[in-house]
Amino acid sequence: MELGNLKKLQALGLSQNELTGSIPDIIFNMSALQIIDFGLNKLSGTIPSDLGRGMPNLEVFFCEGNNLSGFISASISKSSRLTMLDLSNNNFTGLIPKSLGNLEYLEVLNLWGNNFVSDSTLSFLVSLTNCRNLRVPTLSGNPLDGVLPTSAGDFSNALQTFEVLGCKLKGVIPQEIGNLTGVTRMSLFSNELTGHIPNTVHWHVDPSRTLLI
Repeated sequence: MELGNLKKLQALGLSQNELTGSIPDIIFNMSALQIIDFGLNKLSGTIPSDLGRGMPNLEVFFCEGNNLSGFISASISKSSRLTMLDLSNNNFTGLIPKSLGNLEYLEVLNLWGNNFVSDSTLSFLVSLTNCRNLRVPTLSGNPLDGVLPTSAGDFSNALQTFEVLGCKLKGVIPQEIGNLTGVTRMSLFSNELTGHIPNTVHWHVDPSRTLLI
Protein backbone atom coordinates (compact mmCIF):
# COMPACT_ATOMS: atom_id res chain seq x y z
CA MET A 1 0.00 0.00 0.00
CA GLU A 2 1.28 3.43 -0.91
CA LEU A 3 1.27 6.06 1.82
CA GLY A 4 -0.45 8.43 -0.56
CA ASN A 5 -3.57 6.26 -0.38
CA LEU A 6 -3.96 6.92 3.35
CA LYS A 7 -6.04 10.04 2.85
CA LYS A 8 -7.48 10.05 6.38
CA LEU A 9 -4.30 9.25 8.30
CA GLN A 10 -3.97 11.64 11.26
CA ALA A 11 -0.99 10.22 13.19
CA LEU A 12 2.18 8.55 11.89
CA GLY A 13 4.57 7.23 14.53
CA LEU A 14 7.78 5.54 13.38
CA SER A 15 10.20 6.54 16.14
CA GLN A 16 12.96 4.40 17.65
CA ASN A 17 13.55 2.10 14.72
CA GLU A 18 16.46 1.58 12.34
CA LEU A 19 14.93 3.41 9.41
CA THR A 20 17.36 4.73 6.80
CA GLY A 21 17.13 6.74 3.62
CA SER A 22 15.15 9.90 3.07
CA ILE A 23 11.61 10.73 4.17
CA PRO A 24 9.22 10.24 1.22
CA ASP A 25 7.98 13.60 -0.08
CA ILE A 26 4.43 12.25 -0.26
CA ILE A 27 4.24 12.33 3.55
CA PHE A 28 4.56 16.11 3.52
CA ASN A 29 1.46 16.35 1.34
CA MET A 30 -0.85 14.25 3.52
CA SER A 31 -3.16 17.04 4.58
CA ALA A 32 -4.99 15.13 7.33
CA LEU A 33 -1.82 14.44 9.33
CA GLN A 34 -1.78 15.98 12.80
CA ILE A 35 1.15 14.08 14.34
CA ILE A 36 4.42 12.94 12.73
CA ASP A 37 7.11 11.21 14.77
CA PHE A 38 10.28 10.04 13.00
CA GLY A 39 12.51 10.50 16.03
CA LEU A 40 15.57 8.36 16.83
CA ASN A 41 16.12 6.64 13.50
CA LYS A 42 18.91 6.86 10.91
CA LEU A 43 17.10 8.95 8.36
CA SER A 44 19.11 11.23 6.08
CA GLY A 45 18.50 13.70 3.31
CA THR A 46 16.53 16.91 3.51
CA ILE A 47 12.96 17.96 4.15
CA PRO A 48 11.03 19.77 1.41
CA SER A 49 11.64 23.43 0.68
CA ASP A 50 7.87 23.96 0.80
CA LEU A 51 7.56 22.29 4.20
CA GLY A 52 4.23 23.19 5.75
CA ARG A 53 2.24 23.96 2.62
CA GLY A 54 0.78 20.47 2.32
CA MET A 55 0.13 19.90 6.04
CA PRO A 56 -2.29 22.58 7.29
CA ASN A 57 -3.47 20.39 10.19
CA LEU A 58 -0.07 19.37 11.56
CA GLU A 59 0.22 19.90 15.32
CA VAL A 60 3.24 17.78 16.34
CA PHE A 61 6.38 17.18 14.26
CA PHE A 62 9.23 15.16 15.78
CA CYS A 63 12.31 14.15 13.79
CA GLU A 64 15.00 14.40 16.45
CA GLY A 65 18.04 12.15 16.53
CA ASN A 66 18.52 11.49 12.83
CA ASN A 67 21.02 12.57 10.16
CA LEU A 68 18.79 15.06 8.38
CA SER A 69 20.40 18.10 6.78
CA GLY A 70 19.59 21.15 4.70
CA PHE A 71 17.68 24.20 5.84
CA ILE A 72 14.24 24.84 7.28
CA SER A 73 12.00 26.79 4.94
CA ALA A 74 10.03 29.84 6.05
CA SER A 75 6.96 28.02 4.70
CA ILE A 76 6.90 25.90 7.87
CA SER A 77 4.58 28.57 9.26
CA LYS A 78 1.92 27.30 6.83
CA SER A 79 1.44 24.46 9.33
CA SER A 80 -0.22 27.10 11.46
CA ARG A 81 -1.52 24.68 14.10
CA LEU A 82 1.91 23.46 15.19
CA THR A 83 2.27 23.18 18.95
CA MET A 84 5.43 21.04 19.17
CA LEU A 85 8.41 21.08 16.80
CA ASP A 86 11.51 18.99 17.56
CA LEU A 87 14.35 19.00 15.02
CA SER A 88 17.11 18.42 17.55
CA ASN A 89 20.31 16.43 17.10
CA ASN A 90 20.47 16.53 13.31
CA ASN A 91 22.65 18.38 10.81
CA PHE A 92 20.37 21.22 9.79
CA THR A 93 22.04 24.43 8.66
CA GLY A 94 21.11 27.92 7.57
CA LEU A 95 19.15 30.65 9.28
CA ILE A 96 16.44 29.88 11.79
CA PRO A 97 13.36 31.18 9.95
CA LYS A 98 11.72 34.24 11.47
CA SER A 99 8.39 32.88 10.24
CA LEU A 100 8.37 30.61 13.32
CA GLY A 101 7.03 33.68 15.07
CA ASN A 102 3.80 33.27 13.11
CA LEU A 103 3.01 29.97 14.85
CA GLU A 104 0.59 31.32 17.44
CA TYR A 105 -0.03 27.92 19.06
CA LEU A 106 3.64 26.88 19.33
CA GLU A 107 4.50 25.64 22.84
CA VAL A 108 7.70 23.60 22.42
CA LEU A 109 10.54 24.37 20.00
CA ASN A 110 13.64 22.17 20.17
CA LEU A 111 16.47 22.99 17.74
CA TRP A 112 19.29 21.72 19.97
CA GLY A 113 22.44 20.24 18.44
CA ASN A 114 22.31 21.42 14.83
CA ASN A 115 24.30 23.95 12.80
CA PHE A 116 21.75 26.73 12.65
CA VAL A 117 23.08 30.27 12.43
CA SER A 118 21.56 33.72 12.81
CA ASP A 119 22.29 37.32 12.03
CA SER A 120 24.28 39.25 14.61
CA THR A 121 21.15 40.60 16.31
CA LEU A 122 19.40 37.22 16.63
CA SER A 123 16.36 38.67 14.89
CA PHE A 124 14.63 35.28 14.82
CA LEU A 125 14.51 35.49 18.62
CA VAL A 126 12.57 38.72 18.33
CA SER A 127 10.01 36.97 16.13
CA LEU A 128 9.63 34.13 18.64
CA THR A 129 8.37 36.59 21.25
CA ASN A 130 5.18 36.70 19.17
CA CYS A 131 4.49 33.07 20.15
CA ARG A 132 2.51 33.86 23.27
CA ASN A 133 2.09 30.16 24.19
CA LEU A 134 5.77 29.27 23.87
CA ARG A 135 6.93 27.44 26.99
CA VAL A 136 10.16 25.69 26.03
CA PRO A 137 12.50 27.06 23.34
CA THR A 138 15.72 25.01 23.27
CA LEU A 139 18.34 26.58 21.00
CA SER A 140 21.51 25.20 22.59
CA GLY A 141 24.38 23.75 20.60
CA ASN A 142 23.94 25.92 17.50
CA PRO A 143 26.61 28.44 16.39
CA LEU A 144 24.27 31.43 16.50
CA ASP A 145 27.23 33.80 16.98
CA GLY A 146 25.26 36.91 17.95
CA VAL A 147 24.25 39.21 20.77
CA LEU A 148 21.21 38.64 22.97
CA PRO A 149 18.75 41.41 22.07
CA THR A 150 16.89 43.41 24.71
CA SER A 151 13.71 41.90 23.26
CA ALA A 152 14.73 38.58 24.86
CA GLY A 153 12.81 39.95 27.83
CA ASP A 154 9.60 40.25 25.80
CA PHE A 155 8.55 36.62 25.93
CA SER A 156 5.19 36.00 27.55
CA ASN A 157 4.72 34.67 31.07
CA ALA A 158 4.10 31.26 29.49
CA LEU A 159 7.88 30.85 29.06
CA GLN A 160 9.28 28.23 31.47
CA THR A 161 12.80 27.55 30.19
CA PHE A 162 15.28 29.53 28.12
CA GLU A 163 18.26 27.48 26.94
CA VAL A 164 20.98 28.94 24.72
CA LEU A 165 24.09 27.21 26.02
CA GLY A 166 27.04 26.71 23.69
CA CYS A 167 25.76 29.14 21.04
CA LYS A 168 28.79 31.50 20.75
CA LEU A 169 26.74 34.35 22.19
CA LYS A 170 28.67 37.58 22.68
CA GLY A 171 28.17 40.88 24.45
CA VAL A 172 26.35 41.52 27.70
CA ILE A 173 23.27 39.93 29.21
CA PRO A 174 20.50 42.51 28.74
CA GLN A 175 18.80 43.93 31.83
CA GLU A 176 15.46 42.98 30.26
CA ILE A 177 16.18 39.29 30.88
CA GLY A 178 14.82 39.91 34.36
CA ASN A 179 11.36 40.34 32.84
CA LEU A 180 11.08 36.58 32.32
CA THR A 181 9.32 36.06 35.62
CA GLY A 182 7.76 32.74 34.63
CA VAL A 183 11.09 31.08 33.78
CA THR A 184 12.23 28.28 36.09
CA ARG A 185 15.42 27.35 34.20
CA MET A 186 17.75 29.60 32.23
CA SER A 187 20.94 28.21 30.68
CA LEU A 188 23.46 30.64 29.17
CA PHE A 189 26.72 28.84 29.93
CA SER A 190 29.52 27.95 27.47
CA ASN A 191 29.14 31.20 25.56
CA GLU A 192 31.34 34.30 25.22
CA LEU A 193 29.26 36.69 27.32
CA THR A 194 30.93 39.65 29.02
CA GLY A 195 30.06 42.31 31.56
CA HIS A 196 28.06 41.88 34.75
CA ILE A 197 25.14 39.69 35.71
CA PRO A 198 22.19 42.12 35.56
CA ASN A 199 20.82 43.16 38.93
CA THR A 200 17.36 42.55 37.47
CA VAL A 201 17.97 38.81 37.80
CA HIS A 202 17.12 38.93 41.48
CA TRP A 203 14.87 35.87 41.21
CA HIS A 204 17.84 33.48 40.82
CA VAL A 205 18.02 33.13 44.61
CA ASP A 206 14.69 31.33 44.61
CA PRO A 207 15.60 27.63 45.16
CA SER A 208 12.76 26.56 42.87
CA ARG A 209 14.41 28.30 39.92
CA THR A 210 17.74 27.79 38.18
CA LEU A 211 20.08 30.29 36.52
CA LEU A 212 23.11 28.83 34.74
CA ILE A 213 25.54 31.40 33.36
